[in-house]
Amino acid sequence: MFPLNSTAAASPSVQPTTPTLRTFRRVGVVGVILLLGLVVDQGTKLWALDQLQPHGVLRFGEDTVRLQLARNPGGFWGAGENLSVSARYGLFVVFNIGLLGSIAWFLCVPAMVPRMLRIGLGLLLIGGIGNLLDRLVHRGEVIDFLSMRLGAFQTGIFNFADVAITAGIAIVIAQAIVGVVQAHRSEFA
Repeated sequence: MFPLNSTAAASPSVQPTTPTLRTFRRVGVVGVILLLGLVVDQGTKLWALDQLQPHGVLRFGEDTVRLQLARNPGGFWGAGENLSVSARYGLFVVFNIGLLGSIAWFLCVPAMVPRMLRIGLGLLLIGGIGNLLDRLVHRGEVIDFLSMRLGAFQTGIFNFADVAITAGIAIVIAQAIVGVVQAHRSEFA
């Protein structure tokens, strides 16, 4: 389907599905980054469960940063929290497993994908798996513990996985915009 390297694309005797060292290296790099991201995400959530549950809310910088434990049965900003347990399971577990599997496959496919798109998708994968692990371990809930306030702007309560997801979405959108602009420029060049 996708050529793994220029030799595979040019030579009919080489099967395009033959793994290369570059493919294994790409999978290894993705795996190491994913593991590090999950360690940070799950480690901070374990810390929050251990330290914030007995202490309530911790405030820093004149309440600019607030640490407080929250269990979120819904998605972003609590979306879907009023769904039935089975509907939430289907949406936040089953659907996410399929979506995350697709992202993981795409990250490991040896195709010419822009580096920033790979980074954005990698962040989505880290955050998605981090929150999926929560749902599987904490009876369908995600552990959130951090909120910020800057003037009138107040965030909801979130976690490291949410930061990774948000950054990943921003990068994917930015990469899509860059791609459209480049295609538009080449069309009129």
